[in-house]
This record gives sequence, C-alpha cells and structure tokens, in this order.
Amino acid sequence: MVFDNCHFHSVLMYNSGYASLNHNGKLLLVSNLKDGIDEFQFLSLEKVQTFTHPIEMNCILQTRSLPSGNLIVAGGDNGFAWVFN
Repeated sequence: MVFDNCHFHSVLMYNSGYASLNHNGKLLLVSNLKDGIDEFQFLSLEKVQTFTHPIEMNCILQTRSLPSGNLIVAGGDNGFAWVFN
C-alpha cells in the first residue's frame, strides 16, 4: 500500500478485500470477505472492532470513513450500501 508518499507494507493473515484509511489516517478499514469490515489501528494493525453484515456473494466491497469520523459506509453485495456508526 502507498499513502501520500509514505510506503507501508504489512500482511494481514486472512483473506481481505478493499482497504482504506479513515479520515485522519489513524484507522485502517478492511473488507474481510467473511463477515463485514474490520477496523485496525494504523500502523500497529491491532484490531479495534468488526462491523458485521451478511455476505452472500464474496466480492470486494469498497469502504469509506466519512470526514466527521463517526460513520463508515461500505458497498454491499446485494446492491445496497451499509452504514455503520
């Protein structure tokens, strides 16, 4: 991964899809291809929490943290978006 001219390399030990940093660059959001979105401390990659939603078809879902910092939005495999607080 490359973020704003800062090179970072790490391996998550499970299947993962799309990943993005939150609005202030302190948390990493990862679509985990199993049960939702995992949130990690960035750079330590310590898991903070999982935002779960049903996954019926395994596909990469984009994730975003809104600038207010209290909402996470993710695409869904059924054509609808998921919003987490």
